[in-house]
Amino acid sequence: MCSSPSRKPNSALAVPITELFHRVKSLRKNFSRPIPDQHIVVWSCSGGTGLEFKLQDNQARLRGKGSSWLISNRIHDNIENHYHARVVQRHTIDWELVKGWFRHCRATHSTTCGHRQSLAVPDIQVIDCSSRKIVQLPENLQFAALSYCWGRSQGPPVFELRLSIPMSPVVEDAMIVTRKLGLEYLWVDRHCIDQSDPTTKHTLIQRMDQIYHNAVITIIDAAGADPYYGLPGVSRTGRRPQDTVYKEGQKLVSIPNMREEISSSKWGRRGWTYQEGLLSRRRLVFTETQVYFQCLEQHFCESLSVPMGNVSRSYQRAAENLMQHTQAFPSQGVGTLPKHIFVRLREYHLRRLSHDSDILYAFTGILHHFIRRKPPTYHIWGVPFIRMISANGKDLVQDQFLIALLWLPGDDWKGTKLTRRTGFPSWSWTGWRGVVGIQAGHDVANTSSVVKNVGVSIVREGIEPLTVAQYVTQLLAEDYNIHRYSTSLHMTGWVTYVRLIQSLQLNRSNSDLSDRGSKSTIDIYDESVKHRLCQAHVMTHYVQGQPIPTPEDLYKRKWPVLLYFGLSGVLHGIILREVGQTVYEKLGVLPHLEVDLQPSSSPQGPEHCYLHKRSYGSSLQPLKLHCERKSIILR
Repeated sequence: MCSSPSRKPNSALAVPITELFHRVKSLRKNFSRPIPDQHIVVWSCSGGTGLEFKLQDNQARLRGKGSSWLISNRIHDNIENHYHARVVQRHTIDWELVKGWFRHCRATHSTTCGHRQSLAVPDIQVIDCSSRKIVQLPENLQFAALSYCWGRSQGPPVFELRLSIPMSPVVEDAMIVTRKLGLEYLWVDRHCIDQSDPTTKHTLIQRMDQIYHNAVITIIDAAGADPYYGLPGVSRTGRRPQDTVYKEGQKLVSIPNMREEISSSKWGRRGWTYQEGLLSRRRLVFTETQVYFQCLEQHFCESLSVPMGNVSRSYQRAAENLMQHTQAFPSQGVGTLPKHIFVRLREYHLRRLSHDSDILYAFTGILHHFIRRKPPTYHIWGVPFIRMISANGKDLVQDQFLIALLWLPGDDWKGTKLTRRTGFPSWSWTGWRGVVGIQAGHDVANTSSVVKNVGVSIVREGIEPLTVAQYVTQLLAEDYNIHRYSTSLHMTGWVTYVRLIQSLQLNRSNSDLSDRGSKSTIDIYDESVKHRLCQAHVMTHYVQGQPIPTPEDLYKRKWPVLLYFGLSGVLHGIILREVGQTVYEKLGVLPHLEVDLQPSSSPQGPEHCYLHKRSYGSSLQPLKLHCERKSIILR
């Protein structure tokens, strides 16, 4: 409908829009998720920002941003340069349209979507869609990959050299799609990995990023909760009908919000599928309403005709909100900068895993992607860090890892109780359930790139402990296999003891303060005088509903802190909880404390010293913070 943005909606238009909303709500009345405020946009097919409405008191009122779009399917003379709606057939896919998207990407995006990694996967097995045999992928031949939800009803995978007839609907439909696109080979994890061979299985899991990145396209089932639903529109499973409104002889067609539709699907909530979608260069997504295509440059869907040729910049700007409405994945895939890994972690933590043991495996492909970037971002048990060289040529990779250990759960961690994940270290996000993204250590401490007077080594069975630099070299030589290394770090440094007291800014009980995300002001003691110096961040976790440490312990005991000496007398530190003789877990972070740069000696010997804080206490009796040199195991 060609409407001017300056015009107010008239009652004739308001009535059918209101009816549409009621129909949409009635269709969704059995959904478990609450229906948000209903917004709608009537967008001009010849350009312009469109009229945006919200349903209020059975009236369609002019409103702000829209979350549902109605687009006219009226055909214009210069249709190739205009957006317009398409009517999606319930049981039939327009394969020429889909193949056109695929061809367009391959022809015009060679420098981005055409870039492949060297496929270092020995003897990768694929399905020959013609013979149904499991065969070794012929050298340099292209293949499609399938991403779907396994569901809970399947038995243990049985590796067969020839697929039975019939297979699950999603696999049968994926083979049809593969051949429709002019391809012969399809990779499906359940059928192309010998699950009974732990060595092969582990190798392929470690290289999942290469498999999905090197697939010429990834077929995604975002409709079914298991393999038995099938890909809508391909064979037996139909699509949900579009919502439409007829106005003045033309049809206004509802354009779904693809990000919402895909993210709310079972596929969009599962942990394993997260990296499969992001690592792919091209994605062909089957939802309950339509087929959606997104590569690293563009995205298309069946219900909206998008001009592939040149259009004016003003027209592109006018259509920007509409195109964002129909975009499901980040434009550049996984990301290009080290900071993007923290965006990916936040998104990943919103997904669900059936098995705690998969927490790192299901994110391994993302981690490997960042290792291969320039500059590379390494990790130890999921904790990301970069390698820096100082102006005088010193390798600061150990400093970077130590600063990375100061991470905290993201800003919205308050109010959700943390629990510990067995088998993973407390100093890594993998060791904590309930974390939603992480705040990087650099941001927590606002620190420099230098950490002095702290040593750390990584343990691997059968060899001497490694420095961080040696670990990075080994990791690169062994295909990034972190599982060969211990979850314990051997650390040496200065340790002091602090007492936590309730922050004056928090008007809550001790019980409330044990909640995850509480900030407690640190009270640091010398031998005789108590001084409030700075704030700490404490990560209390729960076991069978009880906080550890308990509120009584949290505020009555003194807690060890492994101190980081930075520049200009600035200290940071990891607050520790003792779990064995010289064995500790991470309890929290001391983000910032300023002391005099030079420590003084102690009569207790060279393994003891005092740090001075002259701005506290009287000029005759400045604060003296007692420290002891210790070797600890952080696990």
